[in-house]
Amino acid sequence: MLPGKIAQSMHREYEWRKMEIQRIWNNENNSYSVLQNFASTIDALLTLSLYYRYIVSKFDGVSAFYVNVNRGCTAETPITIGKFTFDSNERRRLLAIHIQFSQLVDKYQISSHFFEYADTLGFLRNCLDLYHTPEQNDENDTF
Repeated sequence: MLPGKIAQSMHREYEWRKMEIQRIWNNENNSYSVLQNFASTIDALLTLSLYYRYIVSKFDGVSAFYVNVNRGCTAETPITIGKFTFDSNERRRLLAIHIQFSQLVDKYQISSHFFEYADTLGFLRNCLDLYHTPEQNDENDTF
């Protein structure tokens, strides 16, 4: 379970981006209307991208920092921030989350480029690129 502050931020951004997507789809002259038929998939991809931005990308930095701190040490040194202690057990938990996320994106052949967007149009552009991949075209145009 995520801390309330992070969960609220993710939820607010999710709702805001969904409203933006709907506004874009409501515009008659847009190249993203083909994605409307896959609204539930777009919702899942949006959720996955926000999870990556708020959670997974942060874990990568924390884990790398922990490794750098303990490089050359004979025993692993826990890092304490406030009441939280980041030790080898926490690092294993973070690595497990990262591995599970990686397996999910690998299974659906989503590249790391997909998660790189600055605005909602960028997200939809990435979805459109994913929709137009040769793998999708070989599968009767299902997304």
